[in-house]
Amino acid sequence: MFHRLQSPLGSLTSQGSQSESRSETSQSNGRKAPLTLFFANAEFFKERVLDAVAKSPTPVRWLVVAAEPVTSVDVSAGDTIAELDEALHAQGIEFCFAELKDPVKDKLKRFGLFSQLGEQYFFPTIGAAVSSYLEINGVEWEDWEDQAKR
Repeated sequence: MFHRLQSPLGSLTSQGSQSESRSETSQSNGRKAPLTLFFANAEFFKERVLDAVAKSPTPVRWLVVAAEPVTSVDVSAGDTIAELDEALHAQGIEFCFAELKDPVKDKLKRFGLFSQLGEQYFFPTIGAAVSSYLEINGVEWEDWEDQAKR
């Protein structure tokens, strides 16, 4: 299950399982706007994630946040991420991040989130997260691009 977050924290919509979304920010005249996860929008983010999980037509095992556009996280957002992780774990869901910028990673480490979520659930790319999921869960997968080459 892949989701896309558009218009900073505006809509979380289901994507097909074979697609990956990299457009996680609002678009204005073709430019990406940076996204800050902070006290005023962190709870909304949490609610949208939990709602998407609840409405998923298939069981969710991992939730990967494509965090490339996130430029900052404050301590309130860190607390909300910790709460979201606990809520997801209670449902048997691993909470992961991909494409975090180093300064944001450093903040999450200071907030203790690398320890809580597990450093193995922070990925350099969305593709690395997907590959890890497939390997850990023993999923046989042939990418549609590879199928098209045959």
